[in-house]
Amino acid sequence: MQGCWPLLMEVARRFQRQTLIVQAMCDLYSRVMATLQTLVRPLLPQLLQHIATAYQTTPVVGCLTTLRDAIERFGKASDPELSDMLSQVMTVIIEHTCNGLASTPDPEAQPDLLTAFWEMCHRCLVFVPGLLLSLPVAPMLFEAAIGCVCHQEFQHTRAVLTFICLYLCPTESANEFRETSAMCLQTQGARLLRQCLTGLASVSPDNLVDHQVEVIRVLIEACPSAVSTWLKTLLADTAQPIQCGVVDPQGGTMCTFAQLVLQQPALPQGEFQCVASDFSRICRGKLGAEALDRYVQKYAANAAPPGA
Repeated sequence: MQGCWPLLMEVARRFQRQTLIVQAMCDLYSRVMATLQTLVRPLLPQLLQHIATAYQTTPVVGCLTTLRDAIERFGKASDPELSDMLSQVMTVIIEHTCNGLASTPDPEAQPDLLTAFWEMCHRCLVFVPGLLLSLPVAPMLFEAAIGCVCHQEFQHTRAVLTFICLYLCPTESANEFRETSAMCLQTQGARLLRQCLTGLASVSPDNLVDHQVEVIRVLIEACPSAVSTWLKTLLADTAQPIQCGVVDPQGGTMCTFAQLVLQQPALPQGEFQCVASDFSRICRGKLGAEALDRYVQKYAANAAPPGA
């Protein structure tokens, strides 16, 4: 491999704007890593650098899946040089993607690329959470994720909602980096709640409602008192009211929903899913408001108004 590597790097350099060739090179990189495993270590700096350079000029799915594979295979290694390189490449790819999402008139124009991007970020949180959460661009990433919450295409929106859930409640291996998640929630939590409620009530396709419900549940689990305060503020905002379909955001149905999902002790996960799903159907005119009454009767003793 060492003998033909300079030739491969020259091909990568010359054809870095050719989509098919960049994708083919990335596929080759993944196969090389899978086959050689630790033997590929001397080649990784050049490989990773090519991924970062190629992604900025010719962003293809292969750049993201190859980086995902590198993180999964080598991210936990005690190798400061490699860790620094992975951090640099992650930073380049996150900045490029987030800036693109912020500037494009059609942020859903490349759903396959977005799916690969959010899945790569999610896998990083699973395997090496500190790699992502320690990046200075982590807050930018979280902000971009919130901007995708109400997207319509299923695969990439499901991927971003799954990523957000793990970002809000990282695994135990991320304990020393939880401050990053906490700071992002402090600055962007209310916006995330608004987006999720909008998606749940009126904007998201039916096949994404359950995923919106799970983000809301995890958000409440992560910071129940803050969510109660945010929700009280959002419901009182008459200048920019939440889009709740046929439901008045300041009416009784919304108040009942808020009381149910914010009550302590929290609803069991299955019951929370039922309450929020029924609320979504009420907002979309598929159920009557009385559908929440059975939950109120069952949990009335624990329910408390938002902000209480």
